[in-house]
Amino acid sequence: MLSRLADNLYWFGRYLQRAENTARLINVNTILSMDLPRRVELGWEPLVDLVGAHGLFAQLYEANGEDDVVRFLSVDDRNPGSILSSLHHAREALRTTRDYMPSEVCRTRASGRSVAPAGTSSSRASSTVRSASTASSRST
Repeated sequence: MLSRLADNLYWFGRYLQRAENTARLINVNTILSMDLPRRVELGWEPLVDLVGAHGLFAQLYEANGEDDVVRFLSVDDRNPGSILSSLHHAREALRTTRDYMPSEVCRTRASGRSVAPAGTSSSRASSTVRSASTASSRST
């Protein structure tokens, strides 16, 4: 029983790390694109290569522009490494540990309040999400 709990908590942490790292990749590339001169084009496809999903991306999208890459890395549920998919997997891993979690954690989750991970602020977490959506809407 405890090994299953430890395994689920491990994967919960891994999925959260994957979501955070993918959000950081998008955020850094977005900031870099704003800092570069207009005549310099920034490639977005290397981000897909960094996460090791070039084959899947090529199957799902014909173009490799900013909109497609940001959509693929952030909210495409066909990509098992997207931020949305990673958060879904993290939630499922944590859901199975509900019986072992303190009641305060379950009540916080049930009330819908957002709790930022230790060492981060909720404003920093929400700014990452905003920057990904801004990058997507900026190029349209």
